[in-house]
Amino acid sequence: MKTQLKRFLLTLGFMTRIPVNVDLGEVNDEDMHKGFLYYPVVGLVIGLVDMIVYLLVTMVLPETFGIMFAMLANFCVTGAFHLDGLSDTADGIYSARTRERMLEIMKDSRIGTNGAIAMCFDIMLKFAGLYYCDVKWLLILMMPVAGKMVQGALVYKAIYPRKNGIGIYVGTVSFGTVVGTVILGLITMVLAFSWWGAIMFAVLFAFAYLFRIYITGKIGGITGDVMGAGSELSEVLLLILVLIITRFAGFPGSLISYFPLSIKESISGFMIHEFKRRQNCWRQSLERVKKMTLQEAIMKIQPLDQEAMDYTHARWNTLGKPLYSLGRLEEMVTQFAGIYRDKNPHLGKKAVIVMAADNGVVAEGVTQTGQDVTKTVTENMTKHNATICIMSGMSGADVFPVDVGIVTDCDNPGVLNRKVKYGTDNMAKGPAMTREEAIQAIEVGISVVEDLKAKGYTLLATGEMGIGNTTTSSAICSVLLNQSVEKVTGKGAGLTSKDLEHKIEIIKQSIAINKVNPEDPLDVLSKIGGLDIAGMIGCYIGAAACNIPIFIDGFISSVAALLAVKIAPECDPYLFPSHCSNEPAGHMILEALHKQPYILANMCLGEGTGAVMGFTIADYAFKAYWELPSFEQTNFGTYEELD
Repeated sequence: MKTQLKRFLLTLGFMTRIPVNVDLGEVNDEDMHKGFLYYPVVGLVIGLVDMIVYLLVTMVLPETFGIMFAMLANFCVTGAFHLDGLSDTADGIYSARTRERMLEIMKDSRIGTNGAIAMCFDIMLKFAGLYYCDVKWLLILMMPVAGKMVQGALVYKAIYPRKNGIGIYVGTVSFGTVVGTVILGLITMVLAFSWWGAIMFAVLFAFAYLFRIYITGKIGGITGDVMGAGSELSEVLLLILVLIITRFAGFPGSLISYFPLSIKESISGFMIHEFKRRQNCWRQSLERVKKMTLQEAIMKIQPLDQEAMDYTHARWNTLGKPLYSLGRLEEMVTQFAGIYRDKNPHLGKKAVIVMAADNGVVAEGVTQTGQDVTKTVTENMTKHNATICIMSGMSGADVFPVDVGIVTDCDNPGVLNRKVKYGTDNMAKGPAMTREEAIQAIEVGISVVEDLKAKGYTLLATGEMGIGNTTTSSAICSVLLNQSVEKVTGKGAGLTSKDLEHKIEIIKQSIAINKVNPEDPLDVLSKIGGLDIAGMIGCYIGAAACNIPIFIDGFISSVAALLAVKIAPECDPYLFPSHCSNEPAGHMILEALHKQPYILANMCLGEGTGAVMGFTIADYAFKAYWELPSFEQTNFGTYEELD
């Protein structure tokens, strides 16, 4: 055991700048080459340091700074050892023609033009890859592991082309040591990326083999600089692989998620959960300082730009078609111009915000399925397995699931963690949440819209995911519209007639026990509403504050829109109805909003599936507006507006 510890610490001290103040005793050749076994472990240590720095920085600063500080931490821990190797290798390989000259240049500590380009390109690729990746913390942890694994593949039976130097040990690494390195690396990759990790592992080792052949052909063997270059390039390759997989197949998940519950709930698991909970609380506290509050958002909402609307309306009448013949499509473009405050409006990036939360009233048996479905479907949205993801692809829209109140932790990094609480309380026994929690959830929606605007999104839609939310929506609808519970309540996701009667009784009980004030929308929301509904309210108000049009989805989204308009009437013209839900009160809510749906398709799925169809209608409207020829271009005269 002492010998293995010595070899690990020797490797740690050799590969990093971490001070190893342990008496290692006499170090021999065997210790040096068998220390290669611990390369993936050393990579994990480096990755842990980088990841912890990233997590700490992102508690108080945006993720961009977290990436920057994580990369800086890596440089400090490793002394930019491998980056220097990449630079020297690039200088040697691409600045000379003979083998001897290449080795001579690589030994020179100065950085040449090719080395500088390679270093800059490597750093930029890593930063860009981490910036656009949904699993930043995991990639920051795993990139050093991938780099050290590849080094293990490079050194086995390698030829050292120099007469002396630390590299004389590379060719003496035993087969058993390499196998041990491979097994450790493979286990780590599979634990991190599930079975996709095995594929990534194979690709990385194929790269190591090809890189080794290429370099050996150039300089006749493997040097320490080449090992550093291989490590850096493999880290970039891992980033690219993860970006491709998450883009086309969603985040692969972690094999740890398949472990038995007893393991997950171990002391270490509790510590991780507690750290995440505290991190979430700290982040939300800071966001309340940095982001708009509900009141600030309401104050920021402006009337639509009438001048832009008049200009757009007049331009429609110059296009080669019968006047007003495109009906509400013309009205949509005109209204968008007023929202964008632009006489020449164009559609930009589109996003669907899906607010996910659980409802405590499920405990009363008002649903066919359990609360675990909320988390499952929400995570499926990151893997492009959910209905909304498939439909959003038709209009090129991105889907952003937001955990505003799922009853358990959502470990998938593709789900935005904005949790206010772990599900609402049972509204049949008392208020679903406090008034403060309701406002906090609304402000989550506002902040998500702010973030998306900063990323260039200019058209939004709302969706929701939460078992039991037709119960909360029907309760709100009954109170706000002063209608009987029976008239506004449907079977939701497949209840029997007997179950429907029970659901109606629970809603009546909830309204009565909470003594809801219909004149106070926040009182209604906090007592018989849901966190998903509150989040969507924030999306509507936030979109209006940010001058972004937003499509309403079905029944639940429409209930949120009605509450939003009651809280902030100024946001009304920024809201666009997509379709009329097939729920019993679907048309009643839209009538209360004085809005006509664009689509009647008897849909009641939720998730934003109807709202995303509104994007396609907007595409058609803007296509006509910008591509129809004018009357002058058509040469068949103009239409005149008569009576």
